[in-house]
Amino acid sequence: GISPTGQGRPESPVYTNLQELKISQSSLPPVPSSSPLHILGDWETHKDTSGRNYYYNRMTQERTWKPPRSRDNGVTRGDVSNTGDME
Repeated sequence: GISPTGQGRPESPVYTNLQELKISQSSLPPVPSSSPLHILGDWETHKDTSGRNYYYNRMTQERTWKPPRSRDNGVTRGDVSNTGDME
């Protein structure tokens, strides 16, 4: 059965910062000012002042909070061959 917890509680703590979260997600990460924590292809991993990871593309100057997806086709064949070394 479904438990009735959460019903009739409009001040549920789960949703209190949802608006705040949407605002922070929609704003772009800062331009990196320090050396990257990690580099994968053109993407660098950085940390903002609050300790959140974000991603920066040196080629396109693109910044994002979400990890970039690797393209299925692969930009270069070198990227594909490197995955074998990781296993």
